Amino acid sequence: MLDVLAMLQGFCYLLIERVALLEHQKDCPEEMKEAISSLIFAATRCGDFPELVELRSLFSAKYGKGFVSRAVDLRNNCGVNPKVIQKLSTRTPSYEERLMILKEIAAEHNIPLHIEEPNNDEDATEGQNNVGNVSVRAEDCCIAGLDPEAEREVRRKYKDVADAAQAAFESAAYAAAAARAAVELDLPL
Repeated sequence: MLDVLAMLQGFCYLLIERVALLEHQKDCPEEMKEAISSLIFAATRCGDFPELVELRSLFSAKYGKGFVSRAVDLRNNCGVNPKVIQKLSTRTPSYEERLMILKEIAAEHNIPLHIEEPNNDEDATEGQNNVGNVSVRAEDCCIAGLDPEAEREVRRKYKDVADAAQAAFESAAYAAAAARAAVELDLPL
């Protein structure tokens, strides 16, 4: 997402540099079409940036609603940068894209990843939420800050995630009570 925001920022800088050109031409200059169309398209996808919505209305007044709707609807010859379309689209990433990202994250955190590839192409495309059979063994992951012996003890102590979460909650409640008692002891009488 940051890379597309950097692109949009670059398009804004280009608009600032060429504002004189835009003021003197009634139609959108061909060399500015990609920047302007991409900003218009982004305005519909990035609700957090009211400045983009304002730019969209300015371009609509300057170049007409047809120009704006061509960019928003991604019609032929709309001029929107393909990378902006890809990054701001709401489609679910493909199986291959998700698998690649999963592998990158596992490599970044030194977690061995055991992936069973689907049997055929039908399995890969069937159900966009399927990422194949992925398993990460608990013994392959480490608990930050614990030596290996203490880590093994922690893993034996809890039978499942819910049990560990309950114990963590109880520990947090105990710590909060201890902190409250320490504050009360420190208060003057």
